[in-house]
Amino acid sequence: MPGREIQVVFRGLPSEAETRGAELRVRLSEGNTVSDLLEKLASASTGKASLVLDPARKTLRPEFLMTLNGRFLEKRLFPFTVLQEGDELEVFPVPSGG
Repeated sequence: MPGREIQVVFRGLPSEAETRGAELRVRLSEGNTVSDLLEKLASASTGKASLVLDPARKTLRPEFLMTLNGRFLEKRLFPFTVLQEGDELEVFPVPSGG
């Protein structure tokens, strides 16, 4: 199948939430960005993806962060960050507490 396979992993979501869909493999076309991926996921979000994506804005909800291959990725860079074969994105809640 043509395209690039990207792995998306959801971490730190409440255990009482939907337990399926903690890891997805998504095929994208060459040149697709993180924003393209999030738009694709938001359009058909199920499982844990539906908890972290804002379907109206087609991006992450404000209370979630993302890493790309283990490095924090600022949301302002999503439209400019082109994904490569084998990239791994991790989505997790913004750390909080006292």
